[in-house]
Amino acid sequence: MNNECMAIRVAKNDQLKQKYLSELRIAKPKLGETSAEIYWRDALQALSALANSLNPSVQLNLKSIELTLLQSAEFGLSFSERHKEAYLEVTESATKNVLFISLGLKFNGLRSRLIKCCGARFVETQVVHENDTFEWRGKLKEPLYIQAKEPGEVKCCYGGVLLVDGQYVGCMLTFEELMAIEEADKQRAVDMFNDMDQSYYSGPYRKRMYEIATLRRLYTELISQFNEDEGSHISSNEISLANEIEKELNELAVGG
Repeated sequence: MNNECMAIRVAKNDQLKQKYLSELRIAKPKLGETSAEIYWRDALQALSALANSLNPSVQLNLKSIELTLLQSAEFGLSFSERHKEAYLEVTESATKNVLFISLGLKFNGLRSRLIKCCGARFVETQVVHENDTFEWRGKLKEPLYIQAKEPGEVKCCYGGVLLVDGQYVGCMLTFEELMAIEEADKQRAVDMFNDMDQSYYSGPYRKRMYEIATLRRLYTELISQFNEDEGSHISSNEISLANEIEKELNELAVGG
């Protein structure tokens, strides 16, 4: 089955759609029926666009698509370009010609998850340039930052959150780390799409991508901490779905 046909199969799966809408209503109880249908439509459009852009030699894994759509509903995140919350992220499997789908978080999606899961009251990110006044004071203290009139070249990027208990938690990526992430993303675009321009690092959103990379690192560190120490911030429904997704993907990876 080619990827375009697989996307059509997902769109016609009424059972999947109803489960998606059910999860979405739990995450966003104030969302009306029409708006919920639009969320589903945007998810299908994102899948169709991805399927049409991939190399014909690779095939998407159907189960990973279904699980990712359900997870996006569980988190109450939209695939609409306007909302800038979520996207379909592709990763290679051991067999190389099969691609697994996972939920990628854009800036607003990461912000939403930090607020919902980690109790963040305030989220900030900033690309720091050579001429800026900047002092990194460690992960648990807000850095000193004063923007210069003529900033110069990129030096690093930091992000931080203020938690409900008043604790500030930050993260900084050095220039070398940012460049490594950028190069890896560009190479991934070439490998999967035969087009480096498919990487957002190749366009006008380059600096925004540095902020997203930093916020993603911070989110990864915080979410693991809250999963271990403060599970009460996460709904039992969310934990159940997360466990299901992890189990299914592990089985798929083993099965090739």
